[in-house]
Amino acid sequence: MSDFVKVWRSSPPFLAVESAEVEHHGRAWTQHRVVVGDGAGGVVMVALRGGTVGLVRVWRPAVGESRLELPRGMREGADPEDDARRELLEETGHAAVSARKLGELDLDTSLVPTRIHVFEVVIGEGSPGPSDGEVDEVVWVGASELPRLVAEGVVRDGISLAALAMWAASGGSSG
Repeated sequence: MSDFVKVWRSSPPFLAVESAEVEHHGRAWTQHRVVVGDGAGGVVMVALRGGTVGLVRVWRPAVGESRLELPRGMREGADPEDDARRELLEETGHAAVSARKLGELDLDTSLVPTRIHVFEVVIGEGSPGPSDGEVDEVVWVGASELPRLVAEGVVRDGISLAALAMWAASGGSSG
């Protein structure tokens, strides 16, 4: 691995641009990468309640639109499952009854070296508690509706798409 050096860093929320001189198979170039937060990565949850999956409607200034996505957030602690449970509660007001790790994904192996931990979480039937106000709305959709929402581009962020693919590959979409 090449030694990356910081060339720019913002104040909170932290974002850094790093560069390294790399060589591979006789070709040399300057590689840049973007480090988000402290580099610990994030979590994303396929939240299940009955036969439905929870999506959150979030205003995303980077694309200038509200989007339906799976609940997600940054890592803050030592245990990714604890972070997933915390983020789920913060964004939806729902506590997870159970959690199953589906795997990990890399946000962008070329530019953004951020590891995302993917969980399936089951939520009880009770009413939600307060959320942190970060999301505009929690939308529960039938699991069988997800392929249509993806095909129509309603759900289209890369993190949600990759997490849903991992969930489907684990047998989640059928059961």
